[in-house]
Amino acid sequence: MDPMPIPLSATPISLKQFLESVPPGVEQRIAQLALETGSVLSAKKQYSLNIEDISLHCDNEACGGLRNFRYSDSTIDVQARSRRYLFLRFTCANCQKTGKLYALSIQISDIATDGFVEKLGERPQFGDRLPSRLMEMIGPDRDLFLKGRRCESQGLGVGAFSYYRRVVEAQKDRILDRLISALERLNADESAIAEIRDIKLQPQFSQAISEIKSALPDRLLINGQNPYLVLHGALSAGLHNETDENCLEVAQAVRRVLIEFSERLSLALKDQAELDKSVELLTLRGRRPALSKKDS
Repeated sequence: MDPMPIPLSATPISLKQFLESVPPGVEQRIAQLALETGSVLSAKKQYSLNIEDISLHCDNEACGGLRNFRYSDSTIDVQARSRRYLFLRFTCANCQKTGKLYALSIQISDIATDGFVEKLGERPQFGDRLPSRLMEMIGPDRDLFLKGRRCESQGLGVGAFSYYRRVVEAQKDRILDRLISALERLNADESAIAEIRDIKLQPQFSQAISEIKSALPDRLLINGQNPYLVLHGALSAGLHNETDENCLEVAQAVRRVLIEFSERLSLALKDQAELDKSVELLTLRGRRPALSKKDS
């Protein structure tokens, strides 16, 4: 599920929820932001930041999924009614290699341990994990796609839509080349492959998409739909008179379809490559002369 910005007026959330789900540039009221650490006899109350483990996706080969990330540094002391700027560094508890860094502005309340936190930035960037297969497919337009993803995570629908449309239109030949490779691997009908090659000659993405007539193999369909036609439907309408909310919804649809399509293309190529190796292995083994009883 995509992280969604949480408005400042919402019910206070934990620092853990804030770090996991709130994009940069947002200030949020945090419950139990600090823990009182001073002695009950102390005239002045003392606090330390209440930092819990967070759950993030770890891309390390040893993990490849959702893992606990632990705060890596020492206790942070804070004072009431004072604003402080700081970094929080977390490390995957499983592989102990993948890191996450946050830049924050914090302020503790003067009457309780609640407070306010603004996320100034984070590395790696905020947002859903983007599959390596998608990054490989879009290649040189990776930066444009990431700009669109940042716009999407901040609710900037027009910006996200514009960036994603530029990426998809610029990717026409690369996407069609991968589709041709997948069709060849799947031993698809030659007429379908020839049709895709002809479509590559069209100068514009929308014109090329509209000319796809033959059905794709079932394993490349998404919910029974041709993903090219789905993308075309999402991108064909202009931005005139569209609300930011509508553009955001379309942008999210484009991203999800691109991710799913890249996964299916890659899987089709991988499965067929593994099958080719298996057939080759068995073929070579079958060509070996059989051992006689005397030899055995």
